Amino acid sequence: MVKLDTHPLFLTMRLERSFAADGAIEIRNYVNEMHVSAPIAGMMVSRRIACNNIFYIHDDVVMEYRPTGRCYTDATTRPRR
Repeated sequence: MVKLDTHPLFLTMRLERSFAADGAIEIRNYVNEMHVSAPIAGMMVSRRIACNNIFYIHDDVVMEYRPTGRCYTDATTRPRR
């Protein structure tokens, strides 16, 4: 079991799971997104703001964490001890 499976922050996000071509590396993307609307030049414009929290896992060990997009990372993104 990977600690991400019980992490209180990532449990609240949508999970997209895939595997590398060799099947040995699991790739998890915990998506944190919101849709915002704002008036611009008299029109309402809607856009998506997202952070993709991408983890590369091998043998239940996180090998790499690569946040991509509009992300804010701090101590809450680290595994609990």
